Amino acid sequence: MKRNFPALILLVASVGLEATDGTHQPGQTTTKPPPTPPYYRTAPPREKLPATLDPETFQASRTRDAYRVARQTPETLAQLPCYCYCDRIEHKSLLDCYADPHAEFCDICQEEALLAQKLSSARTPVEKIREEIIREFSTRRR
Repeated sequence: MKRNFPALILLVASVGLEATDGTHQPGQTTTKPPPTPPYYRTAPPREKLPATLDPETFQASRTRDAYRVARQTPETLAQLPCYCYCDRIEHKSLLDCYADPHAEFCDICQEEALLAQKLSSARTPVEKIREEIIREFSTRRR
């Protein structure tokens, strides 16, 4: 047993070094970002997209503005994920939030649509808008 003792110390030391190689600190937890909610990579033809509710039926100006964005740019919103995680109620993209009254009371849906409109007005491609939505909203807690 005495002859194997140095080998055992070396083994324990190397395991300890492996666990603290700088990629993970003791006591530190690692969390993966939440999965990206669903969206269409390419928008279906406009006639196959869900109709949005009439923006003029809403009292709040911000809500009305967000529903206008959805009505005017359904192809863009169809290609964006919604970070209120409404896919749990079978929504397939941000656009679906505007096909029913869901977005009326959802700040995240409204913020995403208004940000998409702002970026789209600056001629930002939808892929870059999607990247910005993911960057901005994926770390928020709902």
